[in-house]
Amino acid sequence: MVRQKVDQTVFEQRAPLLTEIVRQGMQEGSFITTYPEKSGEVIMSLLQGMGNTHGKFFRLLEQGHDDVRWIQEVGTTHAAYMDAIERVLGAPLHAFARIDAAALHVWMMALKENNQKQRI
Repeated sequence: MVRQKVDQTVFEQRAPLLTEIVRQGMQEGSFITTYPEKSGEVIMSLLQGMGNTHGKFFRLLEQGHDDVRWIQEVGTTHAAYMDAIERVLGAPLHAFARIDAAALHVWMMALKENNQKQRI
């Protein structure tokens, strides 16, 4: 219940800000979208969905799942969501950065180290 309220509050605060960014991007010619007034809501929905999916992957990592597969799944998921956001905005393909495997490996190792410290 608390998480849903936090998600809704974040959504309500950030969606209008993203909509303004999209409008500015359209004026500058960076974005082309048919529904700019709804773009912030759509992007926030995608970002929250990506966050929920990544949370699932973190729980799998805590349970000892395969590190290589974890890195691949998180990287692929992130790339898929970035692709979807680019499409919503009419931005060029790969306009937004993707997480690379090396960065994910560092992130994974930090998470594992933190988990080990918590168990002690």
